[in-house]
Amino acid sequence: MKKYLIIRCARCGLPQYVPSNQTTRKCPGCNYQMQVHKALVVKETDDLAAAQTLVKYLKLPESQRDALWDEIAARKREKDFS
Repeated sequence: MKKYLIIRCARCGLPQYVPSNQTTRKCPGCNYQMQVHKALVVKETDDLAAAQTLVKYLKLPESQRDALWDEIAARKREKDFS
C-alpha cells in the first residue's frame, strides 16, 4: 500500500504531500529543492484523499479552517458507518 507524507517546506513552510518513497521535492511555493527525509513531517497516511485534504486544510487561514474541519469529520463518520 502506498504511503504519503504531509511535509512542510524548510524554507517557506508551505504544506504539501509526497509519496513516502520520493527522495526530493521542489517546493511549488518558493522553488526550494528539498530532501524529503530531512523535511518536517506533519503526518503520514496511506489515503491520498486524506493527504490532499490535510494539505488543503493547512493552507487555509485559521479563520476558515472550522468549515473544512466539519467537512472532514462528516466524511470520516460517513466512512466509518458505511
